[in-house]
Amino acid sequence: EFQFPNLPKLVLRGHSDYPNATGLALWRGSEILCEYLVEHRELLQGKRVLELGAGIGLCGLAAHRLGALQVLLTDGDMDVLKNLRSNVEMNAIKKTEDASSVLCEQLIWGQNIDEFAEAHGKQNVILGSDVIYMTKSLGPLWATIDKLLEPDGLFFLANHCASQDPIEITLKVAEENGFRWKSIDPSDKGILMFFRNERIKYEE
Repeated sequence: EFQFPNLPKLVLRGHSDYPNATGLALWRGSEILCEYLVEHRELLQGKRVLELGAGIGLCGLAAHRLGALQVLLTDGDMDVLKNLRSNVEMNAIKKTEDASSVLCEQLIWGQNIDEFAEAHGKQNVILGSDVIYMTKSLGPLWATIDKLLEPDGLFFLANHCASQDPIEITLKVAEENGFRWKSIDPSDKGILMFFRNERIKYEE
């Protein structure tokens, strides 16, 4: 169970039920990113939001509760997706024509991105928490973000766990793909905001 200020409680099934699935573990970065978004819900309200490597779906489901127009929970693992759909149902979130919706879809970074974009459109906000482990995944990751993010969209990355790669490598690949960034967490917990246009500013 997860309780954030001024939000209904979220009940999520995860690692304790599937001890051998790392995609179903709760990573600390997810909690840190959620805490930040709860304090800055204006970043999500009325926006189309996609969570990469969603795991148990904490950030995406919190985004829904914070007023996102639509949320896409994505992961490459089918078992993770099955559990995600269960978590969506457990929190009584239903797709309707006149309300926010939460969808769970398979997304393998760098694969079939055009088809995914055609099916779901571009997103205003993309979220990722503790999703970077291997250098070889960075190219597909940023290709996916570049294809699915609106030109003026924002990508929030919480990089809290010990990654295989120094954050400097991630930043280098981001720059190669036309993205700039800034650290937006005054407590230095590893939250970065990425954007394409240097004129985009986040006003605290």
